[in-house]
Amino acid sequence: MSPEEQIIKIIKGEQRFIVTSHINPDGDSIGSILALGLALRKVGKEVTIFSFDPIPKVYNFLPRIDLITRDIPFSLPKVVIVLDCGEIDSMIPSLSKLITPSSIVINIDHHQGNSKFGDYCYLDPKAAAVGEQIYKIIGLLGIRIDKEIAPSLYVAILTDTGSFKFINTTADTFRIASSLVKSGANPALISQKVYENKPLGLVRLMGLALTTLKLNKKRELAYLTITQDMLKKSKINNPEVRVITDFIRSIQGLKVVLVFRETKGKEIKVSLRSKGEEIDVNRIASKFGGGGHQAAAGCTLKGPIEEMKMKVLEEVELQISTKLNAECGMRNAESNPHSAIRTPNSVGI
Repeated sequence: MSPEEQIIKIIKGEQRFIVTSHINPDGDSIGSILALGLALRKVGKEVTIFSFDPIPKVYNFLPRIDLITRDIPFSLPKVVIVLDCGEIDSMIPSLSKLITPSSIVINIDHHQGNSKFGDYCYLDPKAAAVGEQIYKIIGLLGIRIDKEIAPSLYVAILTDTGSFKFINTTADTFRIASSLVKSGANPALISQKVYENKPLGLVRLMGLALTTLKLNKKRELAYLTITQDMLKKSKINNPEVRVITDFIRSIQGLKVVLVFRETKGKEIKVSLRSKGEEIDVNRIASKFGGGGHQAAAGCTLKGPIEEMKMKVLEEVELQISTKLNAECGMRNAESNPHSAIRTPNSVGI
């Protein structure tokens, strides 16, 4: 029995559920928990759609967004479905508040290096977004995706693929998106609401942050810092950092973009983005206890911000130079294939 089939069996056999996701919710997590919650409600299940943090106002247009609550149920449901979480400690540290010794925890995720927490795991690193996995789950349950569910799944996929331009976008992604449009998702309206509806505070924050923008000598790496002082001046508490990273990514010649953000808890949140398949930022983030995807990852650090920045920057520079050296070696071997062949007498010399 496949992981998906095991999860379907649990869903069909139980009545009460909590559907939740990681802290600092984004488009994929919000769209996915809302879509799955709505789908389960359509077949008579009792569902609490729960978020640990406030939902960014940019997603207020989604049908039944009001169903997402931050109130923990007095009587906890038996089944807890966790979406879009690679691991517990940094992504959903308060999960214990939602579970009991008898809870069944279902982990549905597409992050590389998922810690495989929970009783049942449906992991698919090839999925462009968890929204794709939820689309599949809803289909296996035999639930029709209607005009309430379709926009949420479309938002999940749209945002995690960077408007279908990141390397995780596949033919299957477009097939699913097409199906969602036929079911009621409006691409033009959704793009306008998500990408052309920025609060003025975020624009001000971007201006302040851009004054800290720095590039390395080869202009392959760009990084900037968002301080608590900037957040206060721009009057914004929980910025969507992806808006800033996506803007910086557009600089010609860049391979990697980093955004360092101070939190009120004296932590440093690092967002890492790369272009194409050249640099695996998930590998970099994992060295600092974080994770994510090949082209988008993050980690949380504790310590003086300048010291933390130096450590991460050194690792990124190392990854870039290692990649370039490997490519040079391959080109040399291709241009002179005999140079790569060792004779028995040359071993150890």
